[in-house]
Amino acid sequence: MKDHEGNFTPIPYDEEEIGKAVVHAAYTVHKALGPGLLEKV
Repeated sequence: MKDHEGNFTPIPYDEEEIGKAVVHAAYTVHKALGPGLLEKV
């Protein structure tokens, strides 16, 4: 996230942990089921 001067500010720890959990869950599903339908379907 940037402030009005363009400097990056760190996100709160709890939001960082939620983001990590979401990405990990998505990766686990992708690894188990594959990338999904092919474009031609």
